[in-house]
Amino acid sequence: MSWIGKSVWCLTIIVALGGCKKEPPPTALSVCAQLEAAGVATNCRDKAPKGLGADALEAADFDLKSPEGKTGQVLSFRNQEDLDDTVKDFKKMKVLAGRHRYKAKSALIFVQLNEGASTSAGRITEELLGKM
Repeated sequence: MSWIGKSVWCLTIIVALGGCKKEPPPTALSVCAQLEAAGVATNCRDKAPKGLGADALEAADFDLKSPEGKTGQVLSFRNQEDLDDTVKDFKKMKVLAGRHRYKAKSALIFVQLNEGASTSAGRITEELLGKM
């Protein structure tokens, strides 16, 4: 193989490998910021995972834009098993956790909006997570 052929082959490999970079997974706070931009949340803040979300890697609390005084949370997970266990736990406690519980399509993210959140806020959250 000539030096030109080797150069083209090497360049092809470099470009192909560079195109395989994956975006870092979303964090709890980055998803919360997206909920703020979508008009669902305000005042996002980091918190330590606890309670039903204790298996989470990260957690972020936020205030719902409406109704005033109601909150929600975003949880991110290190693996699918922890996420699935948390979803099951929230489902068992739906009387306390409310009906607005959403899991991302592919990312290891779970969002819970407290009781009183509007159907519109739930729909927006579900659409946002459906893109992850």
